Amino acid sequence: MLLGKAGVLKAQAAAEAEAKATLEGGGGALDKELIRLATEMETSSEEASKSVAGCMARMDGATNMMRIRGPTEELKASAGVLQNRARTVKSSLEEMLQKARAAKVTAAQRVEREVRKAEALKEAARQEAIFRQYDQDSDGLLDESEIRAYIAGEYTFELAEEKLTQILSASPDGVSHADFAKLRSQINGAWNEVLNKQRKEKNDKQMAMIKKNSAEILSALSGVESEVAKAEAQVRILGPMVTRGVTMLDMLGERTEAAESAVDAARDFLAAAKEQALALGVDSNFETEAKQMAAVEARNLQMKVTALENRVNTAAHVSKAARSKIQLQERKAALLREAPQKERHRVWDLQLVKPVTSGQMALARKQSPGVQAFKLFCANVPRFGFHVCLHRMQKNHAAADGECVDSEDGPGSATAEAAMVALVFGLAAAVGRFSKPAPPLTI
Repeated sequence: MLLGKAGVLKAQAAAEAEAKATLEGGGGALDKELIRLATEMETSSEEASKSVAGCMARMDGATNMMRIRGPTEELKASAGVLQNRARTVKSSLEEMLQKARAAKVTAAQRVEREVRKAEALKEAARQEAIFRQYDQDSDGLLDESEIRAYIAGEYTFELAEEKLTQILSASPDGVSHADFAKLRSQINGAWNEVLNKQRKEKNDKQMAMIKKNSAEILSALSGVESEVAKAEAQVRILGPMVTRGVTMLDMLGERTEAAESAVDAARDFLAAAKEQALALGVDSNFETEAKQMAAVEARNLQMKVTALENRVNTAAHVSKAARSKIQLQERKAALLREAPQKERHRVWDLQLVKPVTSGQMALARKQSPGVQAFKLFCANVPRFGFHVCLHRMQKNHAAADGECVDSEDGPGSATAEAAMVALVFGLAAAVGRFSKPAPPLTI
């Protein structure tokens, strides 16, 4: 740190001496060296300041001080000395850093001033070369023809005759090199007037184009609004029809298709208009006023587009609800059509079972082998019919007693076959497949 401080002070003294001794006022190699050394010192001073801050933090607080000072007077004195040294180092660092920064700023100003001088001299030499280039007769004056050649070569525009006359009015013989800067200023003013005029014409054309495009988009939005109104009219009919559902299903389907077509058409028109509205203000070549106008027009058009989008979405929601209702009814109808097909696979058709008369019930009670068998008979009669249930009861009773199927001819005899035939004919009569009744069961 001490070496860095000494180097900065030495470089500062040398740079200040050079600034006083030279006409340029410094800004040379010594000032640049001073800036370099001051920058290095700033870096090292910042690191040292962090270390000192850490030492000061360890000493701050009553608890830390008690630990550092210890129980004896000698330790307390040593701790006080350390505290004072830390404060002194911190103060010295801050002072050195402040001086180094001040010296750096002063040197940087001298260097910057020297750079500006060098650039000015370079520009002056360039302008002198330009003056000599267009001074064709080398008389040290630019006459009217030479000024016109200079404007055509350096500015690429044609100066108005009255402007040139005004410039030459102060110097009828021509413009000297001493007045060349004034000539450039006058030509720059005329050139700026030309540029402003061109910019204004361009801005006016752009604003006229924006107004025209905005009017066309508004006209297109009027057509889109009519399409939206058609879609809303189609959807308005669906409301009462959706509540009726089954009674107006065919008409509801036709109206829903018409409404969906109208909504799709409105959305297509709206998408095209929205694209035009969004593209209205995105041209980056617009002038400032034209760009502001385009932004305002685009915002107004987008508000109208958003309102139409909300109306179309509302109509689409209603048509979607109607389509869901139609699909639900179609699914129900399909289930109803499939139900009879499944019922045909059943053996018993409940609708063909004939009601049982009181005489038939008396006969069944008489032939019933017991109370439980008769209860089972009564439970199955509504489902399978009188004859079927009677044959079943007789068969079960015969099988329980070892009769009917176990005749003297044994299982599979003619008697057993007759019983099975009677059972089959009874079943067929119950479902209505044959008109003749079942033959009597021979036991």
